Amino acid sequence: MDGDIEALIAAFENSTRREILRRLTYDVSYANELSRMIGVSQQAIIKHLYYLQESRLIRSVGVFHNSSGAARKIYKPTGFSTLIIDYARDFFQIEKIPLAFDDTDESSATFEKAPADHLFKELRKINSEIEQLNRDRAALIKKKARVIRQLREALSGPLQDSFVRDVLNTYIETLDVTESSRILNLPPVVVTNILRAYGVPV
Repeated sequence: MDGDIEALIAAFENSTRREILRRLTYDVSYANELSRMIGVSQQAIIKHLYYLQESRLIRSVGVFHNSSGAARKIYKPTGFSTLIIDYARDFFQIEKIPLAFDDTDESSATFEKAPADHLFKELRKINSEIEQLNRDRAALIKKKARVIRQLREALSGPLQDSFVRDVLNTYIETLDVTESSRILNLPPVVVTNILRAYGVPV
């Protein structure tokens, strides 16, 4: 599995880290303020902030000085992406899709001013469209699972060993000889020869 995906899943598996990220999508903040808002010790928050920064999900954007004169690092979210996990009957796949936002996206001055009721209406419309896309995607995933099962049955044989099955299953998953070779740590020619022996077009 891709290292970035591993780091992302590890970061999201902790409820406190998820809450930190959720709060930072509202506004920039610092450890002491996050500690008060979330109800977790400042020491624990600092550890989570360090982990999130190492995972490139947040970054420090300056220092806040309060009345006591203590300097506090301010954090904001970064490294945005959509993480898609398909745990279907016949396959398992994780995909990370980066979401790129340029600097102009962060300035409210770049947005056309609109009344709140109009924006709420637009937000509901967008959410509805995303829900429909998710339903359509779920239907496609079921079709994909069925086709994968049929492919495995078509390519199976009584004398097929686990090595060959692994190559065939990995290619079914990736549909790419180079990527299959990388995952299996095999020369591309070995993968290609096995696929051709089973009549797989490559």
